Amino acid sequence: MNHLTAPRGYSRVLACALCQQRKVKCDRQIPCATCTKAGVGASCVPSTPAPVRRRRRPAQDLRRRLARCEELLLQHANQPPESPPLPSQQFEGQLLEAQPETPGSGSASPRPSYARPAHIVVKDENRTRLMDGHLMASLYEELQNMRDIVETEAVTLDGRDDSDADLLLSGVDPSINVQDLQPDPVHVFRLWQLYLDRVNPLTKIIHVPTLQPIVLEATTNIEAIPVHQQALLFSIYLMAIMSTSADECVQMFGISKEEAMRRYTLGAKASLIKFNFLKNENMEILQALLLFQFSLHGRCDRYALWIISGIILRIAHKMGYHRDGEALGLTPFETEMRRRLWWQVMSRDSTQGAVSGIMSPSMLPVGWDCKEPANLNDADLFPSSTESPRPREGPTEMGFCLIFHRAHKLMAEILADRQAMRGVEAAILGQTPDGKGTPGEIQWTLARFRDLAISIDAELKSLESRYIDTKAGNAHVAVHGLRFMMLGSLLPSLTPIEEQPEWGVEILTPEDNVFKMLVISHEHACDAYGLLKSLRFEWWLDPHFQTECFAALVAQLCNRPTGSLSERAWKVLTRTFEQRPDPLKILTQEHKSYAQYILKGWDARERALVESGQPVDRPAFIERLQMAVSTAERPEELLPTPASIEIESNATSSQLDDLGALLEGYDPSEVMTWSSWGDFSVAADDQS
Repeated sequence: MNHLTAPRGYSRVLACALCQQRKVKCDRQIPCATCTKAGVGASCVPSTPAPVRRRRRPAQDLRRRLARCEELLLQHANQPPESPPLPSQQFEGQLLEAQPETPGSGSASPRPSYARPAHIVVKDENRTRLMDGHLMASLYEELQNMRDIVETEAVTLDGRDDSDADLLLSGVDPSINVQDLQPDPVHVFRLWQLYLDRVNPLTKIIHVPTLQPIVLEATTNIEAIPVHQQALLFSIYLMAIMSTSADECVQMFGISKEEAMRRYTLGAKASLIKFNFLKNENMEILQALLLFQFSLHGRCDRYALWIISGIILRIAHKMGYHRDGEALGLTPFETEMRRRLWWQVMSRDSTQGAVSGIMSPSMLPVGWDCKEPANLNDADLFPSSTESPRPREGPTEMGFCLIFHRAHKLMAEILADRQAMRGVEAAILGQTPDGKGTPGEIQWTLARFRDLAISIDAELKSLESRYIDTKAGNAHVAVHGLRFMMLGSLLPSLTPIEEQPEWGVEILTPEDNVFKMLVISHEHACDAYGLLKSLRFEWWLDPHFQTECFAALVAQLCNRPTGSLSERAWKVLTRTFEQRPDPLKILTQEHKSYAQYILKGWDARERALVESGQPVDRPAFIERLQMAVSTAERPEELLPTPASIEIESNATSSQLDDLGALLEGYDPSEVMTWSSWGDFSVAADDQS
């Protein structure tokens, strides 16, 4: 007969109580061999098992915290909308934590006895972001506690693991090993010194004492350097090479400047993509991106550069750099470095927008309150310091940046009033926005903005007297060139057209006045470029080269073969080609149709000089262009050597390829008028 028996549970046999107490091995028999040998077999009994621990129930904790999140959402959702703040309150820039209500304040609902922070800077392993507002700060604390319960660090609000970085920095072979792109150890020191001498004084976005040990480590053990710091090092190498001439690069590093730029560009791009900079951010990545953007000038379409600068601005916004570090409770060192980075990012975005034809201020976050950087040397800042250093009185390493940031701030305040700007632009042309103004109104508008320009110049001079000393270094000498370039051509343009010295002779129409403004602007730009080139800072002015203004100047020379303004225009054109190795490349990349007017304008001038019996002094760059036309070839030795390269490693086109196509359609018989320049502008806008 079959019997169905329930399965018997077998419990674990424990050691006897005596063996467990004496901490000796027990054979787990009753009595055990140890107790039998000791003569205490009768006392050998199994030990008592430990009490069962209470089972953890994370689901209950999660439900409780989810209910807390829902309570916070309902609490904030049911609050009546606040009245909009006054403009003076909106931009005060003070981030105050919520304080408890005091008795008698008239509050109808009780307030908690503690204050939650209004803003939290969250730092994960590879990310830094700002939780802005009481609601987000409170929710983040609850969500973070929930993550701690389930014991995971990988879950984030954006849990995707895909990388979007390659969408922006395309063209990099994923199999590239950045270790193969590293410079030789001796070259690392040379590149670092070039950066300190020629780039760092005008940017000041890194802390040299902190980064120098990393540079030293990179010469011996690059594998030990984290990938985000490798991206920063490659960007530093790029800027160092960018600050050299072609011959200097070959002499110092044994390779051409184009090859060095290509090599370190690939290294920077590969490191940024590997770090996935669109998802993971920290201060080193932001520094690397800003320097990488600097290195793209002249090698990339300026509209694309403006988009890239906007991306960098948004990354800084995401990391909370628009909020001042003091209000966020950050360390003095991080607070000061964030200020330096934010103001550099902000000013560069506005500069790139202006070069792209967008004169309005950058699309900055509403209510940003990051203070201007302090007048401090790097030696005054320590990562471990707990007290803010006192700003210095007198010249420091920050002198150039302080003047540049203040000039940007003052100009941005003027450009922010778009209605007033439209008025002054029309007044320069002798008009009003509605076309109904009187000469008195036009003169009043010009006088008002002339006073503003004079006040800006006076404020910058005051800052120079406090922070600038030409004996303190080349960066301090360069400040004068910066102010002269920004304001030197502004005051003449705000002089009424009837008060111009050339009025009635060469200036008869508003278009003639605009031509004079173009000449003056390029004269000051050439003076500033000559000064900065003598100081080895010429790379800083490359982003400020405005292609449209250069093309407009060239185009108008067809109609102005002689005269004092024409003489000045041809001199400044010659200086531009002498100073910059590739102005024609800059011109023909985006406005190829304008290049032929260089030759057309010279043909018109040469005929006028011959007819009047004046000597003809043909510029060297005109001879090269004419020789290229007559031979119908593309000889590399006839044109200026390009100083920049394409970003992609497989880019082989040069400026001569574009020039050959240009010269095929060259017809000296055509003459360009102001009206055709206007039509060309419309066509160019349509194409862009």
